[in-house]
Amino acid sequence: CSPEDEILSAQKTAALHEKLAPYVHRKDASELARDLPPMQSVVLYLRPSKMQTTFFRSHKRHQAKRHSRNFFEAFAALKPINNHPGCLLHKNCAQNRKSSGAEDDVVPDSSSLKWWQGILDKYPIETLAKAENGFKIVLLLHILVKAQQLGEKVIIFSQCLPTLNFVEQ
Repeated sequence: CSPEDEILSAQKTAALHEKLAPYVHRKDASELARDLPPMQSVVLYLRPSKMQTTFFRSHKRHQAKRHSRNFFEAFAALKPINNHPGCLLHKNCAQNRKSSGAEDDVVPDSSSLKWWQGILDKYPIETLAKAENGFKIVLLLHILVKAQQLGEKVIIFSQCLPTLNFVEQ
C-alpha cells in the first residue's frame, strides 16, 4: 500500500465509524461498574397470563399440524410472547417504519401470522397491547414506578428487540 492509500483507507474507516456510531453500542461491564452499585441478581418465576397460555397452546397445535419438532423455531416464535403478547405486534416494527415512513404503525409479522391469526380474530389488537396480558411487563412497570419514586435509574436489557419496542411504547 502506498502512503496515499493508507491515508484514504484511514479516512474511509473514520467516516464509517462515524456513520455507525449511533447504532453500535458495544460496551463492557467496566463502563457501568464506575457509575453503578454492584449488581444484584434475583430470579422470579412468573406464571403466564391467560392470553399467553392461549398463544402457547395455539403454537403447540400449529407445530403438531406441521409435524414440526424444531426447538429453535418454536423458541424464536414464542420468545416475544413469553415477554408479552403485544410484542408480536412490534416484531417487524423497524422494517415497517422504514418501508412506510410511518412512526406509529404496528403490523403483525406476516411470517408468523398463520398460527396466531385465529387469536387475532378472537381478541382485538388493542387487547394484545394491554400490560396486564404479560406479567413480566406488569412487574417491570412496578419496578420503574418504584425506581422513579426513589430517584433511581433503571437499565433494561433484553435479547428480544420487539420487547424493547413494546416497553418503549
